[in-house]
Amino acid sequence: MKKMRMRMKGIKEKLCYALAIGVSVFVLFFVIIISWCGYEIKNQCWSAQSEYGGDCVESLIKRLDDANKGFRARNDAIGVLGMLGDSRALPALKSYYTGHIPEREPLDQSLSQYELRKAIDLTSGGTHFIAWVMRAGLGGNKQQQRAVNAEMVVVSQQDDPYYSLAQTIAREENLRVVEEFTDVLPLTPMYIILVASPDNLTAERLAEIGYVLKNQDYYPALGIISGSTLQKAEQLWERRSLAGKGNHYVAGDVEILQSIYEPTIFNITDGETGKIELTRENLIEALQQADYFYWTRHTGPKDWSWNEEYGNWTENDQLLADDIPDLKPVVIYSLTCSSFRPWVENAIALGFVDQGAVAYLGFVNTPHYATVVKQGLSVPGITSWSEFPLGIVAQVHNKVTANIVFRSPQLFMLGDPRIYLSAEQPYRITSDTQKENGARTLEGKSDEKGVLAVKLENGSAYDFLSIKGLTSVSEGDIFYNNKLQTLNLGSDKYVLFLHDGGSFEIQLIEHVPLGWIVTDAVIDAFDFSWVALWLSTYADSNPHLLLLSLPVLIGILLVKLLKEKRSLKPYARVFVVALSIALLHLAYFLLRSDSYTVSDNLESHTTLQIALGTLGIFACVAGGLMIMKDAKKRRGKALGLIFTVLRQFWLTGFNLVFITILNVVTPVTRNTETWLLSYDAFWLSLIPLVVEGAVIFALYRYVILRDRIAEPIS
Repeated sequence: MKKMRMRMKGIKEKLCYALAIGVSVFVLFFVIIISWCGYEIKNQCWSAQSEYGGDCVESLIKRLDDANKGFRARNDAIGVLGMLGDSRALPALKSYYTGHIPEREPLDQSLSQYELRKAIDLTSGGTHFIAWVMRAGLGGNKQQQRAVNAEMVVVSQQDDPYYSLAQTIAREENLRVVEEFTDVLPLTPMYIILVASPDNLTAERLAEIGYVLKNQDYYPALGIISGSTLQKAEQLWERRSLAGKGNHYVAGDVEILQSIYEPTIFNITDGETGKIELTRENLIEALQQADYFYWTRHTGPKDWSWNEEYGNWTENDQLLADDIPDLKPVVIYSLTCSSFRPWVENAIALGFVDQGAVAYLGFVNTPHYATVVKQGLSVPGITSWSEFPLGIVAQVHNKVTANIVFRSPQLFMLGDPRIYLSAEQPYRITSDTQKENGARTLEGKSDEKGVLAVKLENGSAYDFLSIKGLTSVSEGDIFYNNKLQTLNLGSDKYVLFLHDGGSFEIQLIEHVPLGWIVTDAVIDAFDFSWVALWLSTYADSNPHLLLLSLPVLIGILLVKLLKEKRSLKPYARVFVVALSIALLHLAYFLLRSDSYTVSDNLESHTTLQIALGTLGIFACVAGGLMIMKDAKKRRGKALGLIFTVLRQFWLTGFNLVFITILNVVTPVTRNTETWLLSYDAFWLSLIPLVVEGAVIFALYRYVILRDRIAEPIS
């Protein structure tokens, strides 16, 4: 038996060595291929730019269109345009695609239909692993700086019942009308107005528009002019100049993580906070008085509702499109589930604009609340002004979520994208200085408290932005920041950030500081797990696991003391390590409780809750290390290691399974497409899990077992 175990051990070791060598060879070849592809792409870009000018995509399109160039060079341009995935190339690529792919295509005798088909797929939202890696390596999420060539463009299809309204708008504003959204790309406008009937505002069309915006990484302000009838759409257009400051409300159902414990309407006019019970009658009255109304939850395509989670929901806890009264030219902001589906009969979004709202902003599918620049009753849009209107406010959010959270933008707006609420610029810049190292510092003042909208002229050339005393962001951040978000349009940078009133200082740096991307991602991950969700009572973080670890530890101690009659002295180092990790966790929580940027949760835990959470961490680590110390087999030690990080293990697994279900089971989630959500919450929880597990294992190996001869593992 012993010889058999030794032989199996030898076989396992050989297999491990072979696997390690195989993986190493694969990684080596992969790095070589990626490096070679990267060199070729950059070389093609440099060559085309030196010959034609413009950015890489523009110059490669010109090379493709140059009939004087050989087919080999033009085919190379097609391949690189596909790898870059920029949808500005889509019209040019489609113009050469015949739809017929011959069996053999000499690359120096014709334009390859096969390569054109691949490039069209990649620039239409498709991808493959090599292309994804290349795009990340060639710039990540950084937006390219592009000149605005048209102030505004109208998009409408000639066979759309509302096309006559598009022609009227174009004639009044002296604008160009194009039929397809992809035709807008070469114009790089500041604003886009899409005119369409509700039947032509389908989930597929909105998704296609979102993919175009994401693929070109350019987010002009987009407003949709529509209504249940052509007359209602015309009236929506005619109201475009009537929005303004006045009565502001925030309302919705219970939000425990926002410290709202009953359905409430808040009157936040002029910074005041008046509370009104949320009933249908009170909601209708508030809507009639409102100039701005922010709805927090719940929604569906046809309704707003509340009291759903507490077993006492009735028809009186619901607002349907038919219930909406005649309204002032109010701005409705509803960043909630699936409220923007105008193709649905009796759609709530159309109900609001039909009854007089000047704009309605909402999500097509499931939102991601933590990504919104919002905290408590500080909500976006109120400080919008003529040069930073609501359409751009929405696109700041869309850029962040499309790069990090969703496959494509999900926030859309009914109404003119140039609508704004503040008649004057809500801040003033008191100084703007340039330093020798290229950094730029702006100081300003604002009486506004909430989400401040600031336009930084000539700011898009800077990749890194920091607001003193608040937070920092870069154009290539891996995770979102709900206190500060930016958008580049033309040469300017548009900034939304939480402001408490008074002075502010903004610093711009041309290049991202060395190590920022990785450091910021790691801090975000620990903020997410160790601060924002550590003591949350919601199922995803489930701190009850920490409390359950207490009786487990007590049980282990009783077994050692009473049943096995063993002293606890050999476990002294276990308790020291567990106490150190628990205190480290507590210290991080206290240090970062006011500084995290990956959640809009308002942390308001009692001393008892924090103490129990810390004790739970100690119990998990101590109990797990005791199991590891006494286990004879690897599976026992693995079980002990999992117990040391039990709560983080649960959080990571929950996010993996939950996001996958949301992405796959669309009949339950009611999302309009599969694989909509990225796995950002999973990565945010996985990073601390790996770090915690590695640190605890290292401490176990080099501290707890330091003076002990390891027992043989069978």
